[in-house]
Amino acid sequence: MKAAKIDPWRKNRLQKIALELRNDPKKVRLFANRLHSTISKAKSSDEVSDHHWEWYAILTLWPPLEVIRLLEDSSESASPFRKTCPLASLLSEENA
Repeated sequence: MKAAKIDPWRKNRLQKIALELRNDPKKVRLFANRLHSTISKAKSSDEVSDHHWEWYAILTLWPPLEVIRLLEDSSESASPFRKTCPLASLLSEENA
């Protein structure tokens, strides 16, 4: 089975996010709240993908350390999760 390709810029971005989360694991819940807000603001179900719901479940149900490990994991099994990760887009909300 081929691993889902993830572009180097995105991979580097996710590694930086993982490092930031290691420094402050409470930010995992902050990202969960932002993602929930994004989902809630959607006017139709077409605006929200299954990946948003999947990541919302990961961010709310998994311990922060497991979320960080998933972002850092370079294995084939973690690649599809990283490829659909919405955290990079949520970072722009932090700076707004």
